[in-house]
Amino acid sequence: MSSRQVTEFSAFSRDFFPNMPFFETVRLALVRHPVGVHSLAAPANEQEFAAFVARVGGSVPPLVREFWATWNGGTLFHEAVCLHPVQDIERADSGWLCFGESSDGVLWLSGEGRVVLVQDETHDPLVAGSDFGVWLDITTAREALLLDEEGEFRDVFDDDDGTLKPSIQRKRTMLGRKRDPHASLYLFELAEIELEHGRSELAIAHLQNAVSQDEHAGPAWALLASLESQAGRAKEAAFAMKQAAAATLDPSLRAQRLLEAALFTADAAEQEMLLDSAVSIHPELGANLVSVLRRQLAEGQMADAKQVLARLRCLGARIQNGAGEELAVLERECRTRDALRVLS
Repeated sequence: MSSRQVTEFSAFSRDFFPNMPFFETVRLALVRHPVGVHSLAAPANEQEFAAFVARVGGSVPPLVREFWATWNGGTLFHEAVCLHPVQDIERADSGWLCFGESSDGVLWLSGEGRVVLVQDETHDPLVAGSDFGVWLDITTAREALLLDEEGEFRDVFDDDDGTLKPSIQRKRTMLGRKRDPHASLYLFELAEIELEHGRSELAIAHLQNAVSQDEHAGPAWALLASLESQAGRAKEAAFAMKQAAAATLDPSLRAQRLLEAALFTADAAEQEMLLDSAVSIHPELGANLVSVLRRQLAEGQMADAKQVLARLRCLGARIQNGAGEELAVLERECRTRDALRVLS
């Protein structure tokens, strides 16, 4: 379909259906690209909706209900976005609705109706949309930047590593930032872009903006803590890492971040409290780190091994299940390798 026909279709849809959510950006994508680029299912019926609401409990935002009453899930942009049918939408451990996946991560709908992006392995949220409609418009616009009208990818990938070109990354990020200035995801992406160019203070500014908009933005807090530490601001780093620990919904990750905060803090009493909290949340934390240290030494990753060793020393007697004895052996091995490296 030509750009003129797309414009006429858009005007027709607004005039003919003035009082209903038309999901215009999705419909335009459907008519702009050939069959196969997108695949959306037939609407969910009332029985399916009733079963869905009974299964998940709670209320469903009207706009979300309207979308699934229009299409019962499907895929967009060569499966870059996958939306579950109502039969497969479940409540995650967080209590939020897991309604799909994207190339960036798993998609949840919070109790306030915001779209939240989390990584599959760790439940560490970033807001990708202040509501479902805003997220849908941003996502279709961001993905549309990558495809031409034939559904083929434009010249958007780097020839060396296959990642998106920096100019395209920034354009996608700025598009999200402009359309939803309160979403922490796009500020986090801006921070990552600045870091790639060595502009850490600009990255810190974006991250501070992100956490001021979204105090539960765990990845933003964690990256901010790391950058503050690198800048020599230990107090600020400790505060940010404690906020990162509070933000994540993953107990294991929360314990790791409390341990990191303990490393940053100069207050002995607070350090002890943080370490006690980390171990109470995740009693196997020390034993798991000993396993990581063993693997890193076996693979010759000495720099990483020294960082893990510092964390284990901080935990001290809190290491459980006999892992302390193995730690002593691994620590001697680490010292021996260091001595051999100096002699060589």
